[in-house]
Amino acid sequence: MVKIIWEDYQMFNKIKVYQRVIFLIGLGLSAGELRAATDCNQVTEIPVSECQSLLELYNSTDGANWTDKTGWNETNTPCSWLGVTCTEGHVTALNANNDLVGTLPNLNLPNLRQLYIVANQLSGSIPDFNLPNLEIFSLSGNQLTGNIPNFNLPKLKQLFLGGNQLSGKYT
Repeated sequence: MVKIIWEDYQMFNKIKVYQRVIFLIGLGLSAGELRAATDCNQVTEIPVSECQSLLELYNSTDGANWTDKTGWNETNTPCSWLGVTCTEGHVTALNANNDLVGTLPNLNLPNLRQLYIVANQLSGSIPDFNLPNLEIFSLSGNQLTGNIPNFNLPKLKQLFLGGNQLSGKYT
């Protein structure tokens, strides 16, 4: 009888150990989902306003569900985020074709030279961007609607807006 009690005690302890392991694994998974969000006031590699603009893009396009969101809203180093290129302390290129869903914010990226947000599910109208250094602008293959704005894009060399439901023309 004592032997049975001892075996039951050992089994009870094993179950408790397994419960602890499962609990810790659960915490680990939860901790991965609760990564620290980016604090633009702590970012030193680009201006705060550019960091905030990138986060606005992330938030307005369902960034948490992008196909690959490596680094986005996880680190205070936006220049290391997937699709973000920085030069001399400013965002100069942005490439985001990761199943973005939502609307496009008015980006405050004054040194941006290349913008590729292609083959996503963006809807709504195109903001009237003021991107004075933009040379290549592509929003092809989305679900954008409305008129093509009269952008302030003095350095624009290439514009790609096909595959949307836009009207008008860029002059």
